[in-house]
Amino acid sequence: MINYNLIKDKDFFQGYRIFNNLPYVSLLANYNTKEAEELLNGFFAELENADYIPANLYGLSGVGLTLNYLSKHSNSFKYIEDNFKEDYSELILTNSQEMFRIKNYDTFEGIISCLNYFICIKDIKATCELTDKLFLLANRLIKDNIDDLGQAHGLSGIISCLSKSILFLKEENNSIYVDYLTSFVKYLANTKKTNSDNLLYRNNKSDVRSRLAWCYGDLSIATAFTWYYKVTKNEEFLEKVKEIIYNSIQYDPKDCLVFYNEKDSYYDLGICHGLSGIVLVLKRINSIIKCNKITDYIDDLLNTIKSTLSLIGDNQIEFPNSTADKSIIWAKNTSFLEGTIGVYFVLADDELKRGWDSFLLTDLDSDEIDVEIQND
Repeated sequence: MINYNLIKDKDFFQGYRIFNNLPYVSLLANYNTKEAEELLNGFFAELENADYIPANLYGLSGVGLTLNYLSKHSNSFKYIEDNFKEDYSELILTNSQEMFRIKNYDTFEGIISCLNYFICIKDIKATCELTDKLFLLANRLIKDNIDDLGQAHGLSGIISCLSKSILFLKEENNSIYVDYLTSFVKYLANTKKTNSDNLLYRNNKSDVRSRLAWCYGDLSIATAFTWYYKVTKNEEFLEKVKEIIYNSIQYDPKDCLVFYNEKDSYYDLGICHGLSGIVLVLKRINSIIKCNKITDYIDDLLNTIKSTLSLIGDNQIEFPNSTADKSIIWAKNTSFLEGTIGVYFVLADDELKRGWDSFLLTDLDSDEIDVEIQND
């Protein structure tokens, strides 16, 4: 067991945004169910004070995904999840209609967040409905030349979620779904963006301006291609994944737009655009590729993360934040996506029950997906 000493002050659960601190309950449940239950009760007590709770990943869908993961740990968590599904699933589905109307597909704030929730709770009817809507919306976006190619807010996230849905629904042989998905993947593979956008995967060894991160760039594209491979078994795209990754791991992360704290000499360690996100994506993809060179690179990054935490201290480490004028300031951050909690998850990954990363659409090895494939 990895021991952590995260300071939880009285504002630990202030507000409702799921990517702040609620996932810490999921981490803790792997080691201390009783303490996790106490923290969850504290979260729900704080939630009652919220004026508005959105249906997306920052709100109800995120709470639902967390409860779904927690339900794997005890019957008491399962009871809470069942009540949540009964009370809120229909509201999440209803709110997704407005997301569709305004073309909000976003991984965090749009249809993807709701669809991901329904896949994880294995609601076939809702999954079918939202899958069809996301296919329709994605087709419109392609026709409008969608310019965000990333996992967080762009086409890679759409492809990853649609692929995950197809696998859950066992629709790999549905020619309509697969043909549309293939057209989206080909658009992603063929779209050329200027490097300043930080959205295009590296095209050659001298192109070091493409971002290496979970959110945008090389690893977003590789994640989408890997999901597509799982649906179609198209080896061409698995080779593209290998090419992207082999090119990427040649470079120092700070040469691939990973923020670096020059004052104290350490990298951004977070999941979204730091070392932990790189480790997570590479581990999940390498579970399929099984390349020793990638394993060695992962181990090097993990050692860097551990040594940085040891040197700076868990409760002293800072993470980058972009200000209104686009300058970068470093500050303490406990959050899942951009702070310490996310780092803890990645470091403890081998000890945790699978599926904790379903938020991020990196759960290429999740239980429900593997089961569906094995039963073909």
